[in-house]
Amino acid sequence: MDRNSPSPKHNSHDILEDLTAIYGQKSAHTYLKQFTQLITELQTASVHNHSGRELNEQDVILITYGDSILPESDTPLQALAQFLNEFIGDAVNTIHILPFCPYSSDDGFSVIDYLQVDKNLGNWMDIESIGTTYQLMFDLVANHISQESSWFKKYLAGE
Repeated sequence: MDRNSPSPKHNSHDILEDLTAIYGQKSAHTYLKQFTQLITELQTASVHNHSGRELNEQDVILITYGDSILPESDTPLQALAQFLNEFIGDAVNTIHILPFCPYSSDDGFSVIDYLQVDKNLGNWMDIESIGTTYQLMFDLVANHISQESSWFKKYLAGE
């Protein structure tokens, strides 16, 4: 970290002040407790693959958008699964699919619904199909949200 850049907040009092400004006094304490618990859990966690071992230099990860392989028929995710099975095989063990939720802009990073697969790509069964052969990784783009999202609309409504 650059000596001139501001240091991150580690003091729970400072974090509580920020949470209070954003969520109000009542919710801030609840969120601080949840964040503190999550941070504690994550500090002791390590990243493991599906066999239970930690990821290491032997893991090979392919990063792709869900529509990098365009199908002649079926869905892009089905075409991706077919491509992986036909051409990639066991040369990689993990597929990192970049944002695949419905979105309004920003190449998938302006998410409308975090619980759905973009119907133009396929569906959850298509993703699960890839997961039968490969470990899966995804981006959680929680810091990006579409103005078309129900969560954003509820925020604007004060909910």
